[in-house]
Amino acid sequence: HLLPRASALEARSLGAFAYGVIQTCMLARSAAAASRVMARRSSRWLIEAEATAAAATDKKAPAICTIVLNQPVDLGVVGPLWRRAALRIVADGGANRLADAAAAAAEASGSAVGGAGGRDTGMFGSLPPPHVIKGDLDSVREDVVTECRRLGTVVIRDPDQDSHDLHKCLAHAEEWQEGHKDGSADGAPPSLHVVVFGALGGRLDHEMANLNSLLTWSSRFGDLVFLTKSCLTRVLPEGKTVLEVAAPFEGPTCGLVPLGHPAREVTTSGLKWNLDGGALEFGGLVSSSNEVVADEVEVQTTSALVWTAIVKAKA
Repeated sequence: HLLPRASALEARSLGAFAYGVIQTCMLARSAAAASRVMARRSSRWLIEAEATAAAATDKKAPAICTIVLNQPVDLGVVGPLWRRAALRIVADGGANRLADAAAAAAEASGSAVGGAGGRDTGMFGSLPPPHVIKGDLDSVREDVVTECRRLGTVVIRDPDQDSHDLHKCLAHAEEWQEGHKDGSADGAPPSLHVVVFGALGGRLDHEMANLNSLLTWSSRFGDLVFLTKSCLTRVLPEGKTVLEVAAPFEGPTCGLVPLGHPAREVTTSGLKWNLDGGALEFGGLVSSSNEVVADEVEVQTTSALVWTAIVKAKA
């Protein structure tokens, strides 16, 4: 009711005041969200020795899901986690990659691909076969499908062209997680820890689609990590995250990437070059080639960030 009677100058002043109030409220809300500890993350579940130690003390280890995409497979990286996984998924042509890697390993060792330890693992050699193959099935070879079915693998064709293979595999992992809550109450936090192999290192458009899935799906699992022989990558949600750095497996070189949205205020501790409320965004600052200097790293951010760190040893 005031604005129609006010002068143009007064109207502009009132408008500027209202805008300032809104901006102040938004900043206060962002700061409040960032100050809460929203998540704790650790990569120790990726390390076989850590899992063995936890089992020795009767500490319950998280259920692991491994997903292999259609990229070359390094059995030194994939094998230990694949063997420990409660759920093993291959995305379409990832089944070819896994079978071919097993055959190459057998040839290099001078042994035949087949049974191991009294188990019939067929073309997967010493590796247990996948529980699931999922995708549009335009890449997987027919001989691999036939062998997987013989070994008990469930083959799921999903022809949806609006979702890619990683998305389809993560959807299956979420369904599995829902069906294995062990009597947990509704609303219990997600517990499945998912590690994806082959998400990075191929075509750029595939990498970007996979990173989009990382951003989309991370909050639906206990943890979600992309792992290669040189680095691991995960999402840190909006708010405050405490990272337990799994040295010497993880770090010290690391980076924080503002993928998806600019992070207007980022504060860190435990890094060689910490941020103190500054912004991270494409077209501006991206924190690359930073270094971990503490056992824990704290990251406070107003938008989700991608954390990546080098790995120096087999998981």
